[in-house]
Amino acid sequence: MENNKKQSELDLEAKLAKIAAEKEEVRKKLVITAEELAKTAVEKEEVRRKLAITAKELAVTAEELAKTAAELAKTATEKEEVRIKLAITAAELAKYTTGLEVKGVEQTAELLERVKQLETINKSMVGRELKMVELKKENEELKKKI
Repeated sequence: MENNKKQSELDLEAKLAKIAAEKEEVRKKLVITAEELAKTAVEKEEVRRKLAITAKELAVTAEELAKTAAELAKTATEKEEVRIKLAITAAELAKYTTGLEVKGVEQTAELLERVKQLETINKSMVGRELKMVELKKENEELKKKI
């Protein structure tokens, strides 16, 4: 029985040693897991920090995009205003051009009428001058005869 008892004690010691070894193995795994968790926590914090930076950058980008969109809208409005002003100016120029063309035609007609009148007057005056020259010659001839 004593042999059995010793054998049982040896078995118990072997089991205890095995359990102690398993316990040490589990402890090592727990230490590794704790280290990995710590490393993961550090990495998680780094990712969180990068995400916060990215969120800030996105907010700035969104603000810049909104500003650019507002500037583009303002530019489009200004462009439309210039287009309208140009259209008005073109219409006014067309109106003035038409007015000038009509005035030019009217003035040309008036000038042609004056030219005709002047030609008529000129013919009369030239005719009269020729008659005067003729009469002077006749007068000279008559004076010579007398």
